[in-house]
Amino acid sequence: MIQLTVWHRFAPIILLLTCVSACTSLRPVQPSEWVNRQAALLVVDDWEFRGRMAFKSNDEGGQAKLRWQQAGDTSFIHLAGPFGAGAYDLIWEPGRVSVADSGGKQSVEYHGPDAAEQFLHDQLGWSFPAGSTRYWVMGLLDPAAPGDERFDDAGVLLGIKQHGWNINYERFSDFDGFALPTRVSMEKGSTHLRIAISKWTMLAVEG
Repeated sequence: MIQLTVWHRFAPIILLLTCVSACTSLRPVQPSEWVNRQAALLVVDDWEFRGRMAFKSNDEGGQAKLRWQQAGDTSFIHLAGPFGAGAYDLIWEPGRVSVADSGGKQSVEYHGPDAAEQFLHDQLGWSFPAGSTRYWVMGLLDPAAPGDERFDDAGVLLGIKQHGWNINYERFSDFDGFALPTRVSMEKGSTHLRIAISKWTMLAVEG
């Protein structure tokens, strides 16, 4: 289990890997349209979003600016406190997770097929399917595991449940022709993570 000082250092990164009533700016959609949306997003290979996150786990919590870039199977995640203080860069790719500070000094590195899961286990004692997070932030179930979706009367996604986590979508907006979340909350037990996204960019589509 990590010490308190290490928790403050890595908590935003750790919780981001782990990571209501709906208010939406979208027009009403039909279930078939949402199925088509999901199919289209699943083949988007490269994307990026920027925003802010707030987290709380038991009596610990905090907030940070967030930039997440997905390039194929590799995630580049930048987190920074107020005025850029306490900035960290996480590179998460198949078989490897590394964390570096704003000066480029590497703090933590894990290798192996379950590197992300091992990172979480060693630092917090959690068992968590880290690979699902990249789908959840887009308003998608991880296609590799069973899960449930909830929709409102207009056919807009309210939330999903997967691996014991509840993911709620409070708002969607249109970016690059896609309906994408701009307010997301993830929770399981005493752990809560909220992400407010200001901008999505679809960089490339597999083809």
